[in-house]
Amino acid sequence: MVTRLLNLAGLHLPDDLLGADRGNEEGHWEPFFLMARNQAFLKAIDSSPNDWAKIDLTALPADLLMSYKADLHSWIAAQREGCDSLLIKEPRLCRMADPLLDVLDAQGMQTRIILPLRNPLEVARSLEVRDKTPLREGLLIWLRHVLDAERVSRGRVRSFVTYEALLADWAGQTRRMGRDLGLDALQQVHDHSEAVDAFINPTSRHHSISEHALHEIGYTAGMVLRAHETLTLLCANPDAAAPMAQCDALRRDLDEIEALTLPLLRDQVQILETQQAELNTQRSHSDDLARRLTAQVTVLRDLQKSVDEMNRSAQGHIRTLSAQVAERDRRLRAHAVRVKTQEAQEAQLRTRLTEAFDRLRAEQARAHAEKTHLQAQQASLRAELNGLRRSTSWRITAPLRGLGGALGRLRRGRTPTS
Repeated sequence: MVTRLLNLAGLHLPDDLLGADRGNEEGHWEPFFLMARNQAFLKAIDSSPNDWAKIDLTALPADLLMSYKADLHSWIAAQREGCDSLLIKEPRLCRMADPLLDVLDAQGMQTRIILPLRNPLEVARSLEVRDKTPLREGLLIWLRHVLDAERVSRGRVRSFVTYEALLADWAGQTRRMGRDLGLDALQQVHDHSEAVDAFINPTSRHHSISEHALHEIGYTAGMVLRAHETLTLLCANPDAAAPMAQCDALRRDLDEIEALTLPLLRDQVQILETQQAELNTQRSHSDDLARRLTAQVTVLRDLQKSVDEMNRSAQGHIRTLSAQVAERDRRLRAHAVRVKTQEAQEAQLRTRLTEAFDRLRAEQARAHAEKTHLQAQQASLRAELNGLRRSTSWRITAPLRGLGGALGRLRRGRTPTS
């Protein structure tokens, strides 16, 4: 919000800003190069943007620090080319601003610093939502960043502004910051009041939490609340001695808390990360096993479909065969009935044939006996006839038999033949 306000007042922004996203629809206004380079630097010193440990730049390897400052020098030189101002927003610089300030001094730039202040609970809640950072850890991160930023900005032209005051009266706060910084150019922002009103909108505020919550929550009612109230006092006078002394005391307390707890916390985090890695490995194995089982289940389901289809086909075939078997059985039963009937008829026929054959044999036997009898009679008669023909009387009566035969033929009207 402050960065956009200063930009409308005519201050020049870098040319590689991060765009808007789901967590910041108005845009981040942070230069991509500086963000990425600071991320790499923090990683190189075994830190991160969400670390609340103090960074001791004097303990770092000289070549690492020199390389970092050289990259900053090249980037600053490129960004300020043709411009009389350069407006930089980069929250990571709160713990590590000295190298950048050295580069700006080396290039002859007059540095002015604005430190925006926001309800620490809102900052911690934002980290919780965005990075899954526990709320208490988010408050420690806030303490480290604001206290270190206050220290590193001492002796330079600076101004403090609260989020709430800016939302309530951006015009008045801009005039005050202009006085603190000695920048009359900030008054130009009033020429863009409609544009300012469009983006300084209380409805676009994320994670709005009342200041009273700092008093009511046990772990914010002490050190966090004192830091917030002390820094807010610097809005009226950026170089007030009493608030700066109180910030020194708070920073010493934070350093002591870090020395007492952070090594233990890091050990615990290391253990948790190791366990998480093992869990991830097990989850990976489980996922791989699940994928294989899913593939096997798919194969089995496909096989089941094939078996079901085969069963349906077999059932149809079985029904067809069953119908054919039933028809064959019906035909066999009908054939058996016909065979049985035929056998009965054949038995009856055999009986009748046997009876007829027996009768025929008996008839044949009678006929044979009669034939034998007749043959015997014939033989007897032939013998008698032959005896008669050989008799004298047969020869004497021969002419008479001949005359009798002729007379018989005459009667029938036939001509005698010789």
